[in-house]
Formats: sequence, structure tokens, C-alpha cells
Amino acid sequence: FSVTYVGRIEAHPTSITFGPDSLLYIAVQEGTIYTMNANGNAGTYAGGFISPTGIAFRPGTGQLYVSSRVVDENIGGESQVSIVGQGQLIGGLPCCYTSFHAANGIAFGPDGFGYVGVGARADHGEILFGEHAGEQDELHPLEASILRFNPDTGEVNVYARGLRNPYDIAWDANNQLWATDNAPDYGPNEELHRIVPGGEHGYPWYDCDVCFSPPPGVTVLQPTWMFTPHSSPTGITAYLGDQFPGYYNSLFLTFWSSFVGAQKVVRMTPGGGSATNFATGFAAPIDVTVSPDGSLYVADWATGIIFRISYTG
Repeated sequence: FSVTYVGRIEAHPTSITFGPDSLLYIAVQEGTIYTMNANGNAGTYAGGFISPTGIAFRPGTGQLYVSSRVVDENIGGESQVSIVGQGQLIGGLPCCYTSFHAANGIAFGPDGFGYVGVGARADHGEILFGEHAGEQDELHPLEASILRFNPDTGEVNVYARGLRNPYDIAWDANNQLWATDNAPDYGPNEELHRIVPGGEHGYPWYDCDVCFSPPPGVTVLQPTWMFTPHSSPTGITAYLGDQFPGYYNSLFLTFWSSFVGAQKVVRMTPGGGSATNFATGFAAPIDVTVSPDGSLYVADWATGIIFRISYTG
């Protein structure tokens, strides 16, 4: 394999995807969505967003769906899903614990519906301020979840719960949905989840001195895989290309943080059975996607650089 420099955006990328025109689309924290061709030439596609975190094209269309923020506040924040050129589709989504949790990665499922990961409003379900700070808070009905939405009407329902900050989601070749999840601040392992429709995947019930126990009758699903604490798994994609021999339906994950165990791309074998380091040496890789020719593209949040990983034989 070879890793090559494609181009650079003078901003902080948060999400990347390829469009029907074979251009790479790059959302940046500063609020703009750029395009970039294979030679690294960039142009502005859309702007005016507040911290966009997820972008995805609706299959068979040129419609780009974007998750971003409406009110970027730790308490009382709000995030949304919108369509470029058409405006808000879904509003009132939870946001923005420690400036990180919001509506995140978007993916379209085999059923034609859209799916979006939404982070929690707290670290482990606690009240953040006031005389009852630290006590268990009432959960917002849409927080810490994967939402399924009608891409025409914006009608939303909860597909799965219990994900503290599912930064990105991806469907594999077996129509299985996967999600990366960032663990609580007290330092347990980070997680990869095989999403079970209707399942409770953990939040806010953790094993710590100040955490809360699940109510009777609730079965908490265990993660498929766990990673080094504070390594911050962010982007995820299923490899459905044909350039990498023997890698079909593998999962590729980026690890964003500055802690030990991050700054890399990890390959998971199909079904999440094992994990190996695939590419290292990045500053803060935040998202990964597959190009039309089967190359892997990686966006680095810290440097704004877009890298291409190709098979060389």
C-alpha cells in the first residue's frame, strides 16, 4: 500500500464523502463544505453551517444531507439535519456537551431511509449544573441514539439507543449498521458497536463510582470491540470497493485524539472479528471514506490534509 498527499484545506475537516460527480466533499468545523478532485484542487460548495459534523449524499440523487448545529451551547444546545439548497429537514436534536456531542455522522440505509448518530447531553447521564448537579438527569428522547429518518419529510424515530457519542455510522455489505462510540471521561475503553434495532447499547449505565445502574428489565448490549481509553474512534466506513485484495467488507476506523493509541487508521475484519493497525503517522485523522476507484481517503482534522491510500501490489 502507498499513502499519498492529495490536497489541503485551510480549516479543520470533520467529515468526508464522495459525490455522484466523483468529487470528494469535505465538511469543516469552520462551517463550509468544500469539493476536491483527485489532483487536490479544491472549491467551495456550500457554507453558513455551524460546526457541520456529518455529510452524506442520498443515493440516486445530488442531494447532500448535512448535520450541524443551530445553538452551539453546552446547556440547551440544538443540532439539526439539513439539505444543501433546501434548508432544515430535522430540528430540535440534542447538543452540545463539551462542544463535542451533537448530530453526527449520516448514512443512508438499504431501506432508503437516512440514519444519523446523535450524542448525549452529558458525560454519563448526569445533571450538569445547579443544586442537583451530578444526580441522574431525565434523558432527552432523541439523545445518545441512532435515529432513522424519512429523507423527504424528516419524520424521525429512534433506531437504537445507548450510544454516548456515536461520531460516525456505516452500513456494510450485509446490511448491518456499525457505529463508533466515544466513552465517558472517567476513562473506560472506547467502543465499536454492531447496532441492534431497538437495542440499548450502554449509555448512561456505566461501571463507575458516580454512574447509574440500568432499571429493571433493561438488557444492555455489549460492544463488539473495545479500544484504548481516550483514543477517540471517529470516522468509519465499510470497504465495498475492489482495489484492496481480500479486504471486501472490512471496516476502517480513524482514531482522532492526541492520546496514546490514536492518530491512526485501523482495519477491522468483516463482522468486527479482529483489529489491526492499517496506517499510522497522522496528526488527528477524523474521517475515512472509499473513492470510486477503491482507494481509501483519510481526512486529518489537525492539518487539513487529505490523504489517499492505494494498493500497489
